[in-house]
Amino acid sequence: EKDGMIRKALQNVSYLSEEIAKTDSVLLITLDSEKSLPKIQNILSKEPNGQSKIFFLVSTSVGQVEIQLPKTYALHPATVEELQALPDIVEIKYV
Repeated sequence: EKDGMIRKALQNVSYLSEEIAKTDSVLLITLDSEKSLPKIQNILSKEPNGQSKIFFLVSTSVGQVEIQLPKTYALHPATVEELQALPDIVEIKYV
């Protein structure tokens, strides 16, 4: 403190999207069909390892099937937006 003023030095700066990608979260992706799974696999193959788990809820001829991916991801908001743009995606939500 000098002359009644407090100074604080900035120690760390990072983008909010990078911090979000580091969080431990669960993403539930609901699909109309399994048709988009290869595209989803391609998108996720570019993502680094992280702490986010991904579950799929897929409609099939015998009902809905839940699938959990064995790997965890560092999901950036841009990746989630790219997934939402796929035609068979009904809903993507964090649970």
